[in-house]
Amino acid sequence: MSEEKSIVIREFENEIARYSDYLTETLDQIMYREYITPKKGKEVIPGMQYEEYVDINKKDLNGVTFEQIHDLLKNTKEEDRIKSLKEFLKSKNIPNSSGLWT
Repeated sequence: MSEEKSIVIREFENEIARYSDYLTETLDQIMYREYITPKKGKEVIPGMQYEEYVDINKKDLNGVTFEQIHDLLKNTKEEDRIKSLKEFLKSKNIPNSSGLWT
């Protein structure tokens, strides 16, 4: 695989912010990202964006596929996706890194 593959899990906006969730596969990693971009006047700090992420090295997948991770995420409620993904990876003994950028 020479190029990355990225799937939009969710994308919408309301009066407070724009929300978008992506699952991306590169040569070495699978990455899940949830972005929240507050609308002007709704942000705590002007111009601030939030990104919560989970990164998985493909060499650590223990047979789990991108498609299995995609199915888990798309069949989980938005507010539970990060938690469910981390629990799933832990149950399969798959190390990952995660965090929140602001």
